[in-house]
Amino acid sequence: MKRLAAQAILLVALFVPALASAQPLKTGNATVTYSPIDPTGGCSNYRLWWNTTDNTLWICESGAWLAASSVGGGAWGGITGSLPTQADLQAALDSKINDPGGGNGVLARTGTGTVVARTITAGDGQSCVNGNGVAGNPTCSVDASVGRKGSGAGAPPGDCGNTGDAYQVGDTYMNTLTTTLNVCEAPDQWVPINRGRGGILHIDDFLTGSITTPNIGEMGWSLGVIGGGITTVSSGTSTDNHPGVLNLQESTLNDGGVFTGSRMSLSSADFAGKDWGFEFELQSVTAVTTVGMWVGLMSGASPLSTAGAVHAVYNTAVGHATWQCSMCDSATTGCQSAGDDTNQKTTVSTQTPSAASYDRIAIWHRNNGVGGISTFYCAVNGETPRTWCASDCDETASELPAAVMFPYVAVQDQVSGARNFNLDWARFWVTGLAR
Repeated sequence: MKRLAAQAILLVALFVPALASAQPLKTGNATVTYSPIDPTGGCSNYRLWWNTTDNTLWICESGAWLAASSVGGGAWGGITGSLPTQADLQAALDSKINDPGGGNGVLARTGTGTVVARTITAGDGQSCVNGNGVAGNPTCSVDASVGRKGSGAGAPPGDCGNTGDAYQVGDTYMNTLTTTLNVCEAPDQWVPINRGRGGILHIDDFLTGSITTPNIGEMGWSLGVIGGGITTVSSGTSTDNHPGVLNLQESTLNDGGVFTGSRMSLSSADFAGKDWGFEFELQSVTAVTTVGMWVGLMSGASPLSTAGAVHAVYNTAVGHATWQCSMCDSATTGCQSAGDDTNQKTTVSTQTPSAASYDRIAIWHRNNGVGGISTFYCAVNGETPRTWCASDCDETASELPAAVMFPYVAVQDQVSGARNFNLDWARFWVTGLAR
């Protein structure tokens, strides 16, 4: 009995730290009652009772029975384990405290008593870093590939597409005066993509329409002649990237054709005072060593005799090795000089035509151009535009034509033998016209 009493006192000290710290440790003999049930009724202080059914030790304190411990196993707030060693309890607590969501991330409550680790991820047009918060605060921003949108009562402000410009290629700007939406398609090239008030927009992809002059395509192009003219006009071979193609064939030296859009003409005031642009895509299929190609705006029936033009020219007859961007006002030379003369200002493109690919030529004007002044632009295949203006441009605009201007495209065979040219699409736009 003495040994049992000593063991009972030891159990009290081990498993009831709260009682042991609140009361001086009692020494001496104690009576232990073994029973398959819990004790009931009053009791003498420090008497012990052992429930042999659930192994619970009871101690009499201040005349009342208190459950001291459960040495076989118990539950604390849903955590089960053995009290003597507490090792499994510690592990369970550690897992709940150190790894509550089962991994790194931001904790989210998914239900009563359950949490999971989540990661902040980017949606469309966004980018995020440190989404799980491990390396720092999660930070999300609008992706740089998402175009900036702006608006204002006037034309798009300043240049675009260059390093340091407020707007880059793909950005849009709404002119709230004309309700014209513009997109920056290439450096310094704002292009309207809707008609808006006081504006026009013509697009021709040669998918439909006639191949008979003067109603060729959807815009109603007229086909003039160079020399004996074009031998054949037909629908060309379409590809995925070029679904509508107009093919021109010529087999006689110095013969060719001139496509003119006289229905899209600009007065001299609108030509110099409105924002406008013209784009065309074409290909010299057979060869590029003995051909002439012209794209832009002119005032005559043919680039060989026109009184004025702003255009991109590739003419091997005068020694061109690349496209040339020219502005001329000449009734005598026909705007056919190889470079600058008294009637022509030329700046050289970086692009050389290839028989294996199409060239995209763009000619346009902006009132608020280089330095905020009237500027004319020319670019081939999205290159850095060539410019004409009063100052700080590649060339001066001193040879600005004064006559009515309209879009045109011309091709010429400069050797005896067949030459094929493909015309893919055209676009002509003007903003700020009076109604």
